[in-house]
Amino acid sequence: MPRTALANVAVDHRLTIHEMGPVIERLIDEAVEASPRAPHDIEVEASVAETGYSDEHLTAELGKLTVLSCPECSGPLWERAAGNTIRYRCRVGHAYGGQSFLSAQDETIESSLWAAVRLFEQRANVLNTLAQKDRQAERSRMMERHETLAKEARRHADMLRSVLVGSESDPAA
Repeated sequence: MPRTALANVAVDHRLTIHEMGPVIERLIDEAVEASPRAPHDIEVEASVAETGYSDEHLTAELGKLTVLSCPECSGPLWERAAGNTIRYRCRVGHAYGGQSFLSAQDETIESSLWAAVRLFEQRANVLNTLAQKDRQAERSRMMERHETLAKEARRHADMLRSVLVGSESDPAA
């Protein structure tokens, strides 16, 4: 975050940790000028974020509608340039910079893949239960079919798990 700030905005101070205390103490004692009114686009974004209310007029002010969807709510995202950066905001108020958008996508992808692992495991469990019932009822063709599908579901769960666990332990992935 500090490197991103240095690269994208004018900073007031760039200090070592040892220099921070005296500067903070001096700043606390300084008189503060009245803050100018926030830019209109920031007021619109803040209003949407605080209230959750938006309509077509407000969202038109959020920027250019993109083909991207919000990682949190899957709603449409609007893009707005802010200096050297790009910001994204959805209709309900979720907001991202470029890097935070990518991080949120990463989290959503990982969460979805773990959900798929759990669903494949549950599917295998149900299919194995059905195969046991088929065995008891002497329905050999159904039993074989359910066992085959259960093995396939376990194979899919194992494959996804190995991708997830492999990517978590591999920092280059």
